[in-house]
Amino acid sequence: MKTKPQWRQFAKDILEQISLIERDKLSKQISNQLAQVLNQIHSTQFMEQEFLRIGAFAPIQKEVLWFKSKLLEKHCFSFPKLSKEDHSMVFYEAPIKSLQDELWGISVPEQYCQKPKDEHDVLLIPGLLFTPRGQRLGRGAGYYDRYLEKSKAIRIAVCFEKQIVNELETQKHDELMDFVVTEENIYTRGK
Repeated sequence: MKTKPQWRQFAKDILEQISLIERDKLSKQISNQLAQVLNQIHSTQFMEQEFLRIGAFAPIQKEVLWFKSKLLEKHCFSFPKLSKEDHSMVFYEAPIKSLQDELWGISVPEQYCQKPKDEHDVLLIPGLLFTPRGQRLGRGAGYYDRYLEKSKAIRIAVCFEKQIVNELETQKHDELMDFVVTEENIYTRGK
């Protein structure tokens, strides 16, 4: 089996092969799939709420542009600011429309950030590789694993089908996803 650094390089090579046009097309499909999952979660587990409180991420380095579906705009989103000092994350509320295309990826402009949000119904989780059973390989700094360890939110990973592998080496601190959403499939943990 490959080591984590080998898997990370493998994933980065896969993402590098996806053209901008293909990324946009697949991202729209994934965004629509994500909207379906969120609507199902909202209508079955949080029906008394007007919207879901979602901790999300701003895509970088050819990650899925998960925010393409207009159906997502009804929910309340917050985005993390990372602390390199203690490897922690603090989420700040920002409208989904505030995500702006920039030369080096996607960012959340400072002027949109409001108060910190610690409670989420759902967390959207980035990563380099995933398995159908919800295992995740991140970028290696451990920000999300540390945050997820304390969170009770439903965990949804979004990725391209090309980022799905059958097996990943995991460690005790590696947190599992409840759903992994791709353009082709919606994988559910344990199924």
